[in-house]
Amino acid sequence: MPEISYAEKADPDSIYAGEDRTPLIEATQSEQAGRYAEILWLEQRLIGPLRPHKEDRLRKVLVNTEAVYEAQWIELDMAVGSRPALTVRRRVEAQQELQWGRAIAPGWARPVSLHSLTGSMRLHR
Repeated sequence: MPEISYAEKADPDSIYAGEDRTPLIEATQSEQAGRYAEILWLEQRLIGPLRPHKEDRLRKVLVNTEAVYEAQWIELDMAVGSRPALTVRRRVEAQQELQWGRAIAPGWARPVSLHSLTGSMRLHR
């Protein structure tokens, strides 16, 4: 039996089938950006040393947040198709990783513009 791909269209059984996809995509993108930011934050917190009870609590929150995060992408995939859903997911994750990369990178790892270097260098005579 051949596989049926819903790459460009919604699952006909989805409650969102036949509706305008834009509001659903925008709402999902906003919600998922918050969830992904929380996942990144939790992962960062779990890197350092923590008390065992706090680490257990954070790991449980991380597992639950990841489960909701994945389920939401599956729901969007069924509602709008896999290609649009994957495009939105990649955009959300790239934006959050860019923001978090800037927030957690050590000072020496951040990009420095030439103007900031020359502006801070003053010749003393």
